[in-house]
Amino acid sequence: MTNETGSQVQKKETNTNNNKPSFKPKLSFEGMRNLGNTCYMNAVLQALASLIPFITDLGNEKVATNIPELSFYKSLLGVMDLSLQSDHGVIDPEPVKTSLQNYAKIFSGYQQQDAHEFLICSLSQIETDFSNYVKRHHSQDFVSMYCPIKRNFNSILERTITCTKCDQKSLINEVYWNLSIDICNKQEFIAHKLRIDQGLPLRELSKYIGSKPSISNLLELFFQSEEVEKHCQC
Repeated sequence: MTNETGSQVQKKETNTNNNKPSFKPKLSFEGMRNLGNTCYMNAVLQALASLIPFITDLGNEKVATNIPELSFYKSLLGVMDLSLQSDHGVIDPEPVKTSLQNYAKIFSGYQQQDAHEFLICSLSQIETDFSNYVKRHHSQDFVSMYCPIKRNFNSILERTITCTKCDQKSLINEVYWNLSIDICNKQEFIAHKLRIDQGLPLRELSKYIGSKPSISNLLELFFQSEEVEKHCQC
């Protein structure tokens, strides 16, 4: 007979890539030219320009030579290469925008858009370009080994679901590029900590009082165990 019992879910993150940078960044360019209300794009491009292992993998000759010049992949690579030139001034990101809007019409025009959505669309199109062209010339093992997105952004979220009645455990692995972390103020953070750490002496929570939650604090909350309803065979 199937019973519906309480279960606890634990989450653990594993990065699928342990590569070290092949060289140190030299980000001395003067920024990206504003094409209108395109600060969302410029912010993402400058963030990507700081990820030297990603740029290195993007420009890998074994990969880049198989991808057409007019692809989004090559447009982004061109802008990233310019960002590494110490004597380069303001960079024109127009090729990146023009190329991506061919696949994602939402980025047509020069209105303000969401930076996170631009990032996800960009990563997705890089992976698509890579898969469409590189797999024609190489094995699936090569594709898995050299894809810039898989090497730099893929992580595995491991969820452990434990039945509170019979202690039976089940594991679920999810591949993801980003975490959806709730942003809360310090009062909400303290209240959340109190709910999670029931019985913890107040002095243990005093370190959170009077300060804003850090990224580490928010990640801590994200990976806390939580109770869910799930059917178990016990």
